[in-house]
Amino acid sequence: DYSTQYKQPAQQAIFAPDAYRASDHDAVLVGLTLDPPTVEEPAVSTLSGPNRYATSAAASAAQFEPGTDVYLTAGEGFADALAAGPAAAHDGASLLLTPSASLLPVTLGEIERLEPASITIVGGSAAVSPAVEAQLAAEWPEVEITRISGTDRYATAAEVATEVFGTADTAFVASGADFADALSASGVAATLADAPVLLTMPTSLPVQTADALESLGASEIVAVGGRAAISDGVVRELRAFGSTVRVAGADRYATNAALVGAFVQA
Repeated sequence: DYSTQYKQPAQQAIFAPDAYRASDHDAVLVGLTLDPPTVEEPAVSTLSGPNRYATSAAASAAQFEPGTDVYLTAGEGFADALAAGPAAAHDGASLLLTPSASLLPVTLGEIERLEPASITIVGGSAAVSPAVEAQLAAEWPEVEITRISGTDRYATAAEVATEVFGTADTAFVASGADFADALSASGVAATLADAPVLLTMPTSLPVQTADALESLGASEIVAVGGRAAISDGVVRELRAFGSTVRVAGADRYATNAALVGAFVQA
């Protein structure tokens, strides 16, 4: 206990030895019942198939009822599908994948179940062949079938953005040279349902992307990925079209987490 050498008698009485009294610096445990917070485990479901085409059909079947329109894009490359995803979400449509040469039975079956009024093919004839388009027309002659495409992946993404969205407050721009950051951007943009994904080369902004940004009139542009994916020079070019922010992490996984944290509400 504290020294009582210089204390008055009354104070000395207070500090007299007492086996049942705690000192002013002894720990005192007050009986409390603490219930640890209950953390609710998120529900996790798995949608899969024996290949990418069956997986896309399974995801569609789990999410969409008959009467849903369809976006159809190549499953043999990533670029067109990443631009098509947010567009499909914007229109409340299902996104299905196809090989270039012909539709698979699993995809035909899902389109039959969906009973769409329209089918939008995303990608040029090298990505989704005219044979696939003819197959669709033969199977569903009453369905409106259109194609959105450009001379390359950058032009196709730009065409999708301007034709489907028209205008947008926010636009995501990701590298078209690799899929990882564009995949993250596509998922987040689809969640927002009103933001397109455009593609850029790492060190220069394609003219088609620039024209699309001008047409969209986006006030917020999100460059997704680090400097190796999108250079500072491209970010400076993007600033000519609207307020631009870069979202990036140490790797593709950290970039994905940062993007979801910034734009997706819990």
